[in-house]
Amino acid sequence: MDLRQPRSPEPPAAAPVLGSGEEVGPPLVAPSDHAWEGAKIGAAILGVGGIGLGYGQCAEGDNGHPTNFGYCAPRALIGGLVMATIGSGLGALIGSAFPKAPPP
Repeated sequence: MDLRQPRSPEPPAAAPVLGSGEEVGPPLVAPSDHAWEGAKIGAAILGVGGIGLGYGQCAEGDNGHPTNFGYCAPRALIGGLVMATIGSGLGALIGSAFPKAPPP
């Protein structure tokens, strides 16, 4: 009966070694559209609008809850985060439709 542990397999000969200077992964490519810019603009616009909408809806009062800043601020921030997420997706979708001009 052999109680020795099995040996681990040898790594393939072509596998890059960390620190060897070889690039691992796909080459870096410059983006060719405005998706990132659109995501930032969409998130900013809809995020600020979501904060205003969330605070405005909370400040109207509902079911006898207090409508002070401490009660409505977290609800406004949640509204802003939700709308910023939606805005970044829509902005990226719209921005990806516009190609960037090639560098001179």
